[in-house]
Amino acid sequence: MLAQNLPFFRSEREGLYRIGQTKVPGAKESRLYLYPDEAGMAIYLLEIRTKESQRDDIASARKAIREIRRQLDQS
Repeated sequence: MLAQNLPFFRSEREGLYRIGQTKVPGAKESRLYLYPDEAGMAIYLLEIRTKESQRDDIASARKAIREIRRQLDQS
């Protein structure tokens, strides 16, 4: 199980996690989306975006995870 009590680290479900930069005075809130493949012992860095595009970013990252899983299943 991944770290659960870190305020900047959060599950977005379906295997997607984000590391968020928040509450930095004068900074635009940023998010790094990642997919940890525990079985393959790999971390896929998917994208870095801002709060404004969060909904589209999560959808895009989930699509990337499905593609990664599909490719891993084929190998």
